[in-house]
This record gives sequence, C-alpha cells and structure tokens, in this order.
Amino acid sequence: MAGPRQRPVWNKSNREHLIIRSEPDATRKAADSAVRELGWSKPYFVDADHINMNTVSRFLAPCDFFTLDVADLIGKPADPKEVARFVQSHPELVGTVNISNVELPFKTDRQFVEGVAHKLLAAVEIAADAGGCQ
Repeated sequence: MAGPRQRPVWNKSNREHLIIRSEPDATRKAADSAVRELGWSKPYFVDADHINMNTVSRFLAPCDFFTLDVADLIGKPADPKEVARFVQSHPELVGTVNISNVELPFKTDRQFVEGVAHKLLAAVEIAADAGGCQ
C-alpha cells in the first residue's frame, strides 16, 4: 500500500518499447485502466524512462515526467575549457574526499578529477541543458 507521500509510477524505457514493439501511449492506457479498476483516487504517474533528446517526442503526450539517459554520451570528450572551468570551480574534489557512509576517504589529484570530467562532463552538461539538473 502506498504511504502518504508515495505515488505509483508506471515506466517503460524506450529500449523496452522497441524490444516488445509497444508505444508509450499503451503504458498510459494501462496505468489509467489499472487505477480505474482499483479505485485509486490519488495521483499516479507515467515515466518516460531512459530517454534522450532523440527519443523524447513520442513520450511527450502520455508521460508525466522524464528520466534522461545520457549513457551514450559518457566518454564523449568534453570541451577542455569547460573541464578546466569545472576543476577550478570544484577544488573540494582535489585531495581527500570524504563521502558519508563510505568508510575510507578517496585520495584524488587534479589529474584524476580532470580525467573524470573529460569522461562525464559532456553527458552532465546535456542533462543539465535538458532540465535534468538544477
């Protein structure tokens, strides 16, 4: 049973739709039918799961929110100026990095942080531009 702040969410990724040859509208119809049959009167949602800017259009009408998948962009080289700006803006990532609930701290240097930024920053920027990060 859903608690006071919990709401049911139906989701199906673009990949799942392609595999079984379904459409996002079918997920919306299934969710609407299920809540009618169960007499659910509280909010519920349909998530466009693992989509990107190339696949979002077919999910716009039937979905309530969107989970962006930027995995294809991981490893895409980031603009060196953006990497330098990122590293300069986050000096706390260089040196000893403590993460709560992780027993041992991480030891990093500028070269390590630059390497991670080169691999991930382009994907993060695409997600941020799409409204995925505030």
